[in-house]
Amino acid sequence: MLCRSCWRAPSTVFTPLMRNYAMSAIPDDDHHQRMDLHPWPKGAQPTPMEIFAITTTDLNLPQLDLNKQIKAMYAKYVKLYHPDVSKNLVLKDHRGRELSPEDKRVRFDQIQEAYDILKNPRRRVAYHRSQTTKWDKDIRFGNGYSGTGAHFTYDQRNTFHAFRTANAHRAHYAFHRDEAFWTAGTWDDYYRMKHGREPPTMEEINRNKYKILAGVVIVAVAVFVLEFSIAWDRTNESIRQRNLQSLKANRDLQQSYDNYGYGDTQLQRLERFLVSRRSSLVNGDKPVNEDELRTNDHDILTKYAQTQVKKWDNELESSHIRGEDPVDTAPTN
Repeated sequence: MLCRSCWRAPSTVFTPLMRNYAMSAIPDDDHHQRMDLHPWPKGAQPTPMEIFAITTTDLNLPQLDLNKQIKAMYAKYVKLYHPDVSKNLVLKDHRGRELSPEDKRVRFDQIQEAYDILKNPRRRVAYHRSQTTKWDKDIRFGNGYSGTGAHFTYDQRNTFHAFRTANAHRAHYAFHRDEAFWTAGTWDDYYRMKHGREPPTMEEINRNKYKILAGVVIVAVAVFVLEFSIAWDRTNESIRQRNLQSLKANRDLQQSYDNYGYGDTQLQRLERFLVSRRSSLVNGDKPVNEDELRTNDHDILTKYAQTQVKKWDNELESSHIRGEDPVDTAPTN
């Protein structure tokens, strides 16, 4: 049995659940109207200004009033797109397509990122500056007039602002890559934000200019030595490759002489036959020992030479018996 302090009325228990189910059937625009929010921007990558509907007029408001406006709108967005709340809602985009849980999460992350930029007055001004500063390629820095005849919209004495205006189109200086470039007001401020230390003074630069010059010379010499060593290695490699090609050509030529060389004596024909047979056996399907083949070929040539010498000795002896000239009867093969 429940005590009175633990008992709750059914309407009190089921009211949040009933509210979630009732809100889940409301279209996206009606959800925004219910929370007093403008419709979600139609672009795939809306800017923070578009998400929070911040106009140029709103930027001219006092900082406290604008901060309150942004904070109040962020609270409304959280009540609508927080994952614990949006999972029970049916939200649709401007085409009428129902948002998936991943799409809802992407919108919530975009809201968080936009709020992180807009809640800080300095980041808000820097982001607005990065979005509104345009590069005019017709600007003439010498006469103080643009190509259309109008005066500059920035102070020529502020070289940092002039550089920022001239380089606003470069992707390297995008807000998400180099926020300090758009936040700083002078080159000194930019140096402090970028490197986290005070910029060097002219006295320090003059005092260290010889060190800087020595460093530049050392780097140049190191680069030259490195390039020279690379060129030297490439030259040696080229010479080595050319020598290898020459040796290969000589080897192929010698092999051609062995197989199809000059001379048609019996010894040369036998040598060509042995070389051809050895090459066929080595390149055949059955595995053979090339060293053993060379040894066998050498034995065959040795036996052939011994046979020829013995034959020549016999002919020489016969010529002595017959009284003939031994030079004329000597074999030529």
